[in-house]
Amino acid sequence: MPNSFSIRGLLGKNRDRPDDNSHESETVASAVDHEPKSGTQTPNVAPQKGPELDKYGLILLNKSTEPLARTYNVDVVAVHGLGGSAYETWTHHNGTLWLRDFLPGDLPGARVFTYGYNSTYVFSRETSILRDYARTLLEDLRSERTLPEEKVRPLIFALIIARNESGLYPEINALVSGILFLGTPHQGSPSATYATILSRIAKPLVSGSQMSRLTGSIRTELVQGLRANEKESLRIDQDFRVQTGTVRIASFIEQKCMSGLTERVVDDKSGFMGAPTERFVPMSDCDHSEICKHGDRKSNYKKLLGAIKDCIPPSQPSPPSLEATMDGKSTTQINKSSLTTGSDQCTAPIPLQINVPQERVFHYINRQALLADMKDRLLNYPSPRTVALHGMGGSGKTQLALEFCRQAEQSLGFMAVIWIDASSLVSVSQSYGIIARQLSGDQWESTDSAATISFVQNTLRNWGQRWLVVLDSYDNPKAFQNQNIRYYVPSGNNGHILFTSRHADSARLGYPIIVSELTEDESLNLLLQRLPSNDEECMRGREIAMTLGYLALALDQAGAYIRARNLQLGDFISHYQRRKEVILKEIPEEWEYRRVIKDMGMETALSIFTTWELSFEQISGNGEEKERKDHFLTLSSFLNNSMISGRCFQSHFQSEEPEWMGIFSTNCGWDGDKLGDVLAELQKLSLLQMPYRQTGELRFSLHPVVYDWLRLRKSNALQQQFAAESITVLTNYIDDVDYDDLSFERKKEITLHIDACVRNDGEVLKGLDTSLDYRPEPARYFARFYFHQGLYDEAQKLLERALARDEKVLGPEHPLTLVAVQNLAVVYSNKGWYNKAKILHERGLAWSEKEFGPVHRDTLVTVRDLAAVYKGLGQYDKAEELSKRALAGFEKNSRSAAPRHAKNGGGPGESLF
Repeated sequence: MPNSFSIRGLLGKNRDRPDDNSHESETVASAVDHEPKSGTQTPNVAPQKGPELDKYGLILLNKSTEPLARTYNVDVVAVHGLGGSAYETWTHHNGTLWLRDFLPGDLPGARVFTYGYNSTYVFSRETSILRDYARTLLEDLRSERTLPEEKVRPLIFALIIARNESGLYPEINALVSGILFLGTPHQGSPSATYATILSRIAKPLVSGSQMSRLTGSIRTELVQGLRANEKESLRIDQDFRVQTGTVRIASFIEQKCMSGLTERVVDDKSGFMGAPTERFVPMSDCDHSEICKHGDRKSNYKKLLGAIKDCIPPSQPSPPSLEATMDGKSTTQINKSSLTTGSDQCTAPIPLQINVPQERVFHYINRQALLADMKDRLLNYPSPRTVALHGMGGSGKTQLALEFCRQAEQSLGFMAVIWIDASSLVSVSQSYGIIARQLSGDQWESTDSAATISFVQNTLRNWGQRWLVVLDSYDNPKAFQNQNIRYYVPSGNNGHILFTSRHADSARLGYPIIVSELTEDESLNLLLQRLPSNDEECMRGREIAMTLGYLALALDQAGAYIRARNLQLGDFISHYQRRKEVILKEIPEEWEYRRVIKDMGMETALSIFTTWELSFEQISGNGEEKERKDHFLTLSSFLNNSMISGRCFQSHFQSEEPEWMGIFSTNCGWDGDKLGDVLAELQKLSLLQMPYRQTGELRFSLHPVVYDWLRLRKSNALQQQFAAESITVLTNYIDDVDYDDLSFERKKEITLHIDACVRNDGEVLKGLDTSLDYRPEPARYFARFYFHQGLYDEAQKLLERALARDEKVLGPEHPLTLVAVQNLAVVYSNKGWYNKAKILHERGLAWSEKEFGPVHRDTLVTVRDLAAVYKGLGQYDKAEELSKRALAGFEKNSRSAAPRHAKNGGGPGESLF
């Protein structure tokens, strides 16, 4: 079964200047066949030493060798570039022509060719001339190959011509298996366009001693020709990139600047094509002129040799028979036609697709960065080639894996793509049964699970081309405690394994790739399934994406809801606030996100609610322990989700000692390590997130959609209980800290928690005796914190509610009512509402003088605060009079004028807080 392999380049060294200062980038091309040949006629062989007579055309550099124990039946063709020659381009200054002197010995059985042409003339003309030379090379290759297994196609431009004109060169088109680029610019760099790079190389080729051979007109014509053909050259390169298919590609890039230049001729960006099967190979200690010349067998030559060997595909073995696999238990042979097809002369593998779900989303968002990382790890790294996609439920892991499967079949050269449902032991066994039956042409009938797994794994182990196995939804490692998941993972030199999991421990199975939230642009694309039509739509779409935490499944559900009701994007947020549960549960009848539930073989459509319940069910412990972890997680969802401190729960434990918090207790005392254990477990299940580096205090956060889901899964009565408890938790937390000792971040955190509790109070507790209207202490704590944060409007709302409640319940003359009066007066004063503040302060002063007398400290504090109000009103005489009275009273009492709670910032009236 003949195959082929090629390695290409664009630019070259001037054929009459073999010195180290010339500029080059070259192409080596090879064609491979796998059947031993006899009676092969070979072209004239270039002399091993002495002057080379042949300058142009296809030139054989070595004679064919007899077949050895390890024979490389491969033809290697080296094609120089601009200004190069068939010999000098590849010859080191010590006289070594590595294509002739090293390569044949390292590839016994190989034939090595070089191809020469007048590149200066070619590159200065229209691209049609370049195509003519490419066709000439194709014809030379065809004439050198009279036997079927000799029909190879090894060249850069020939590859493009052959693929575009496959009717002319089908045997070459079908058999190319690899290409090496040496210093080849595929595109412009940040500092130069494509033509500029070519011109930069060309100019030294026609200067100095070259002027005696090449006139200035030829030099001008060359540079102008390069620039004129820039667009066509780029188009050819883009066409080639698309057409590479399963051809293995290696791009070798110089890492040194040439003498006299401040940057590399071909840098990393320009020298990397970006083809699916391409790998990047830096050539250390090589500049552009040295990348094709190797005087010894050291590291850079070894890189070239290794890349050539990697591009030689092994002979495709027949899959093992059932008889061989099962030690004679069956004599049924696997149907070979299910794996290969074609004529006897050219048998190519058919990509198999076994058990791969067909429910790919209609509007898939191409997540290029993640796909590129997957390709790099699975294709460019040595065995074991295993990648684990890890992310929270609904982040798009399975759809990303399905897209990789599609590309693996179509462009990455995989002969088989196999899917295993790894959600449970039962689903894995069922998947293996399906795979065994398909591999055996429906002949496999054994019900022995171990035998089935052994048969499938032995079959894959002996395959000679790439195969991919996806183990999807490995979300519950505890389901595999009796038999580790690794037992079910096939192995083999050509195997590639891909896991998807929401469990953090999956990172131990292979190279972890985190599938996090979508970007803003990706979110808009998924939500709208088109580009935004205007800036308003773009802004509203981004608001929706942020509200849903950029989670793929939630955005897709939201988009379906919007389209089903013909909503304007601007109306969705209000819908979501009113109807969160409906939106997070509702899915279209035709919905691609599906999952088999609980080993029953019953497939169900996944919504945000169902996908997160799957994670929640995996929480460990007995019934009571699970309930307590449930309580902790749900209570957390009634605080702010962005950052929650373990100190909150420690303060609550020490103040209230609720029974459910026994999971955080040792010997009736608080145990922070047990809190850490619970957080670690819930993070592994992707139910919460912890910072990458924890400080001395445990902290965690909840995804916005998980935050909503945790609340909505509870009944209204339970939501009221949790909302009331969250107020108690936060009150205990604030009471346990000293405001002046808090960092800016901690003050912000507490403020956001107060916001959440106040919002809960309005949405869940309104009218109940557990609301802030009937809990004066938490209301005062929250108002005071708001006040010291400068959030006077928020403090005002709470204090006005508190005053109205106290006047109604306690009466207008109750001491606590007067405290509310004074506190609200202080807020009004700080807002500049001096008239309102004056009325309340005078009311408070009258009561204080009556109850405590004119020189009592609390009376004097009110006098001082009232003085500040008069100052704000511009009534300075009155302000001076009250200030003197307050000062005299404090001096008489020999007491400090500092307010009782001066630690909280000082200032007029703050003592009342």
